[in-house]
Amino acid sequence: NHPEFYALYNGKRTTSGKTPEHCLSSEGLFEENLRYIRTMFDKYDLPAISVMPDDGYTKICECHLCKGKDTPERGVNGKMSDYVWEYVNKLAIEVEKTHPDKFIIGGAYSAYFLPPEKIEQLNSNVMVHLVNGRRRFNDLSLIKGYSFSQKERVEIAKKWSDLTAGKVIN
Repeated sequence: NHPEFYALYNGKRTTSGKTPEHCLSSEGLFEENLRYIRTMFDKYDLPAISVMPDDGYTKICECHLCKGKDTPERGVNGKMSDYVWEYVNKLAIEVEKTHPDKFIIGGAYSAYFLPPEKIEQLNSNVMVHLVNGRRRFNDLSLIKGYSFSQKERVEIAKKWSDLTAGKVIN
């Protein structure tokens, strides 16, 4: 019913398929997500809710609103960090207005694993979930694109901790 909620690729909205991708610049998607989050907090009194994109979310929407929000120069692990985390943070700011004691969880994963560079500090109710943490300590030469040493992994976790005032889970 809302094709504008979905990513635009090659001139078409991806409203079908295994996992249709979202346009994180869609104001309608944002408002619907915000309504859903508030409903879940009100109905179930959850302490936190995840707003992590679907698995395989590795390509930015090609609409004019999303253009330039990616950072391809950061490589496979960070090319969508600023784009995804801007959306997570925007939701968190709005949720805090009505549910100041609740948390918004975003997953540091795949193309948005690295901390964003255009956000100085995430809102106080943002919690970061480091996804696939254990795998990343293994022999990384076998995992294309995820070439972090254990030391680098710890440094990345520290950067996330600084951005969230220590609200990092694994």
